[in-house]
Amino acid sequence: MLSFTTTRALFAAAGLAALSSVAPASAEESAACAEPQSAATVITAVPPEVPEIAEQLGDTGEAWIQVDLLPNGTLQNASIRQSTGSALLDRAALEAAKAAQFKAERKNCVGVAGTYLYIVSFAR
Repeated sequence: MLSFTTTRALFAAAGLAALSSVAPASAEESAACAEPQSAATVITAVPPEVPEIAEQLGDTGEAWIQVDLLPNGTLQNASIRQSTGSALLDRAALEAAKAAQFKAERKNCVGVAGTYLYIVSFAR
């Protein structure tokens, strides 16, 4: 049986880190914000639906899915950055990333849009 693991955190890759300018929050806003600075994270990782044919073929690998997040954590776009070598597993990883729930990075109590890697590993 093919097993999989997904990242529980997002990893900013060189050249993929979000570039944005965020105005500092006022002292009043900062006081009301419990977590003024935080990294982007995966709230809920969804297991990929591995096609039976991929299991029968013995396909394995690691898919790097590039995810673009809006400041509120909504997924704006997802695309394959590095393939597993199997179109079947790539598609499963991409769909899993699209179904996951994310929390955007926060700077000065403000959500920040960003681009990150969501990694799904398939192994025997």
